[in-house]
Amino acid sequence: AVAVVAVISSAFAFGGMLEVFNSEGDRRSFMHRFFRGGGHFFWRFFRLALVAGVCLVLVTGAVSGIVTAVTSPLSESEWEPAGYLAGLANIAVIVVVAALFLLALDYARIRAARDDTRSMLKAYFSGLGFVLRRLVPAYGIAIPFVGALAVLAVLYVAYETNAPAAGTWGSIALLVLIQQAVVIGRVFLRVGLVGAERHFHIDALPAPEPVAATAMTAPESPAPDMPISLEGDHIPA
Repeated sequence: AVAVVAVISSAFAFGGMLEVFNSEGDRRSFMHRFFRGGGHFFWRFFRLALVAGVCLVLVTGAVSGIVTAVTSPLSESEWEPAGYLAGLANIAVIVVVAALFLLALDYARIRAARDDTRSMLKAYFSGLGFVLRRLVPAYGIAIPFVGALAVLAVLYVAYETNAPAAGTWGSIALLVLIQQAVVIGRVFLRVGLVGAERHFHIDALPAPEPVAATAMTAPESPAPDMPISLEGDHIPA
């Protein structure tokens, strides 16, 4: 249930964010543009999420099986840390591969909103190709935001673990404030990531310039030769 809610909310929120970014000159309110974009792109972005989810599950499952087969000698080694290293290697590879498909989903949504395309399968593989051709900058943009999000989560878990139980109104209010700060921080980081990805996509793959329609003009026909009248000459009818 949580995953379904996350997919639905992500599709709507991403469309709203892109609409706000793409309509900077629009004088209408922020909320009007956000909900307009969320509703306009919702079903397309939801279908994109389904395509990305299927690809992610299939590929990460295959990669996990391959990595497990490769690292099985380490797991069976008499050296005790070898099993932990094999498990960490498996997790690291799965995270990197899963990030590839999630980044492709972001860039597919960005391009679909820019070009207003309706073929989501084509849009997703276009986004996947975009990331594969630019692995280093694509991951480099995402890593600082994901790292900051991880730090925020660790700090919140540390507070929850070490703070005494909220037994007074003051402690309850403090807990609510901290939770709201975490939510705002997550939203801020997500918006920042989407904005950075959109800016990178625009720089790396500018939208094609519209071809100006040239007016078709008929060629001028030469004026017919007119007889020249000389003084005193008579031009026959």
